[in-house]
Amino acid sequence: MREALERVETNAPDVLLADIAMPDEDGYVLIREIRSRGSHIPAIAITALASAEDRARAMAEGFDAHLTKPWIRRKWWRRWRGASRGWA
Repeated sequence: MREALERVETNAPDVLLADIAMPDEDGYVLIREIRSRGSHIPAIAITALASAEDRARAMAEGFDAHLTKPWIRRKWWRRWRGASRGWA
């Protein structure tokens, strides 16, 4: 997670894609830390957790979109555009 945080701070990407189930820390911890540092980078949770409750949690934790695996390019593009809408 430390590497991801450093990259976001030093090379702010256009959008963050984060898996919820990561080793050591999960994607929820990552997005909370990013948001606590004042970053407003558009963020998409990528996960196998596909219930309505899982989507609601991802959004409540600070993600802008929720994309379930396996995903297809067309679906990813719609989520990215939705997450990045309104971001300068």
